[in-house]
Amino acid sequence: MSEENKNTEEQPVENMPDETAVPENGEQPLNELNGLNDSNDNMEVHKHPHHVTHKKKWGEYLLEFLMLFLAVFLGFVAENQREHIVEHQREKEFMNSMLSDLGSDTAKSNAVHQTFSLIIQHIDSLIPL
Repeated sequence: MSEENKNTEEQPVENMPDETAVPENGEQPLNELNGLNDSNDNMEVHKHPHHVTHKKKWGEYLLEFLMLFLAVFLGFVAENQREHIVEHQREKEFMNSMLSDLGSDTAKSNAVHQTFSLIIQHIDSLIPL
């Protein structure tokens, strides 16, 4: 037996709450279950599609196929669109990186060209020595 059951058995009957007691004003106590039961009573069920004896018409099969087809197709389209956006962002990053690399390569190329131009000019003066 668990501790909780032992505690409830040890309590005298006078101290235990009476579940069938109605409050003095005559109203039933409000709790969550009463509210749920009232709302469930107001609902009407017109059809039980998962009942064993329920026979589906061809229109229901067509509707289910259409819904599944649309769900899969739209999932594919959404994934394709997301990949397209990601690839477009990566393309922009690569193009910016390529542009900055081109600028640095051009600057290095100009520096090397100037250095070689100076070397060629001074080679002529070294030949007579």
